[in-house]
Amino acid sequence: MKPPHYDFIKYKRWKEQFIRDFSKITPEKKERALKELENLYPQGNERLAMAVLSMYLGGYERRIEDPEVKHWTNWACVKTYETFNAFPKLSDIELSFLFYAIGN
Repeated sequence: MKPPHYDFIKYKRWKEQFIRDFSKITPEKKERALKELENLYPQGNERLAMAVLSMYLGGYERRIEDPEVKHWTNWACVKTYETFNAFPKLSDIELSFLFYAIGN
């Protein structure tokens, strides 16, 4: 039987790992993500690019080696972002962590 606070411990570990991994996002990666998202989200939002990169860091990176899978993964990320009206109440770092958790 797992303890009732097990899920909170899991998210705490994710947060610590996210903080370590977030510094791996370089401006070059951000620019590449913006170009990849250009045909899915023509407005070119840097906040969305950071969310996509965070999702990759969360675990999608090893799953997106196939270009077709990567396209549909990016599409799902953009649709999630649009569906929730760009998550206006979340800060940039909170949005990035949310997508990191989705990737995980």
